[in-house]
This record gives sequence, structure tokens and C-alpha cells, in this order.
Amino acid sequence: MAPIFPPVRCHLQALWEQTEGKTYIFEQLRKRESTKRGERGNWRAINLRERLRRKIVKAGFRPWPKLWQNLRSSAGIDLLARFPPAAVLEWIGHTADVAREHYFPIRQVDIEKATNEE
Repeated sequence: MAPIFPPVRCHLQALWEQTEGKTYIFEQLRKRESTKRGERGNWRAINLRERLRRKIVKAGFRPWPKLWQNLRSSAGIDLLARFPPAAVLEWIGHTADVAREHYFPIRQVDIEKATNEE
């Protein structure tokens, strides 16, 4: 189980309040045939990447490569700066080796903190 963090939770809560009497926030997505295939293990059929890409373009931004992978990586890096690695690895579903390779960068803020300590 992974927590829903406050920056995301506030948006989901607002959506939930608009779906009075319904079981799911994204009910239309659940009704799609591709979602049914996803529930049977074919999650690529859902293609949320393209939906996200269109939303980014509509907002006036240029989509970056590997949308979901980079979002997950950024979230992992941010979480590791705030929470114990064992918890973060469980939440994002990676082994320690994968996390060490991809989620433990040396950040400028860490260097500044280390060089300014008394």
C-alpha cells in the first residue's frame, strides 16, 4: 500500500466531491474496454501516456520523453529526500539495486547543505 500525498490528495478530494453517489472518481475510464483488458493484465492497452501527452500540449507545454517513467523517477527522488529508503522502495516498487542506480543522485542542494554545515 502506498500513501496518497497531500499535493495529489487535494486534487483527488476535489474530484471526489464532484462525483456524489458514485463509487469511482474516474468512472468513465473504468468503463472503457481497454481498462477491462488492463484489469486482466494488459495495462498497456489503457494508454494513459497519450492522454497525459495531450493534456500537457493543451496546457501549452511541450511533452518530455518517457512521461510516466520520468514522473515516477522524480517522485522517487523527492520521496527519498523525505522518507526512509525502505518505505520509498516499497511505495514505488523497486529493489534497492534499481533505486541505487536511478534514484540516488547527488543533488546541488545536498552539496550546499554539506558545505555549509558548521
